Amino acid sequence: MKRILVPIDYSNPSLQAARYAFHFALESGATLDFLHIFSIPVSAVDSYVYVPDHEEIEAIRNNHLNHLNEIASDLRLKSAISIQINVHCVYGHPIEQILEFGKQYKNDLIIIGLQGEGFLKERFVGSITTHLFRKSHIPVIAIHSTTTYSKIKNILFAYDLKPFSNKQLLKPLVELANYFNAHVHVLNVTDELEIFPNISEQLQANHLNPPLNLNNTSYHIVENENIVDGIKEYLAMNTIDLIVIISREHSVITNIFDERISKKTAFNLDLPILAFHD
Repeated sequence: MKRILVPIDYSNPSLQAARYAFHFALESGATLDFLHIFSIPVSAVDSYVYVPDHEEIEAIRNNHLNHLNEIASDLRLKSAISIQINVHCVYGHPIEQILEFGKQYKNDLIIIGLQGEGFLKERFVGSITTHLFRKSHIPVIAIHSTTTYSKIKNILFAYDLKPFSNKQLLKPLVELANYFNAHVHVLNVTDELEIFPNISEQLQANHLNPPLNLNNTSYHIVENENIVDGIKEYLAMNTIDLIVIISREHSVITNIFDERISKKTAFNLDLPILAFHD
C-alpha cells in the first residue's frame, strides 16, 4: 500500500481510524491523505436564502485544514519515524467526494471509522462506511472507535467457494500478507457439512494473479447457518488481526453488504474489516 486515504469528520471513530492509519503507514511506509468533507452552511429566513460567498467558504475550508494539520502534528509527535501526511478539505456529498478523491489521488487503500456504537446506533449510522464496502473500487478497512493498531500477523479471509470474475481480486490481500509475513486463514461458513468442500482446490482453481502463498495459508470450515456467527465462532478460537470479506453479486457474502446486515456485521465483529468487491 503506497497511498492511504483517511476520511476524518472529527468523530471518535474517525480519529481512531487516523491513529490506526498512522501506525499502519509507519509499518508499510505509505503516504497518508487526511480528508475532511464539509457542507456549505445555508440559512433561510422567510423568502430570503443566504449562501456564503467564496471568501467565507475558503475561511471555513482553511479552519478545517488547520484542524487536520493539528491532528497530523499530534500523531507525528508520538513517533520518531517521519511519514508524509497530506491534508485536504473539500465540500460536497461525503460518499461521492471520497470515491472521487481516491480516484484522483490514486489511493490504493481507504481506512475509515465506523460511525457510532451500540444496539440503537448501529441501525442509523455507518451508512458512509457500509456504502464504501459495497461500491468502492479501492479496498476499504473499517475501524471501530475502540480498535487499536496491532501488527497484522493473522488475517481471516471469509471465502464463499464461488469463482472470481476478477482474477486480481485478492491482490491487496496477497500484498498485505506478503508484506507483513502474515498467515491467511481461509474460512468457509456453511450450514451443513454433508459434503465437505476442498477449499484449497476451489480457491486455486480461480487461477488468481497473484495467488496466495501456499506455505502461509490454512483452510478451515465452520458449520453455522449464520455467516456472522460462524466468523465469530472462529474468532473465539483463534487470534486474528484483520478480517477480509468480498462483496459480489448473488453470493452469501453479498448479504453481509446489505444495508441492514452490513452494519450489524461491522458492529458485532470488533476487529478491522477489509472489504473489496468482485
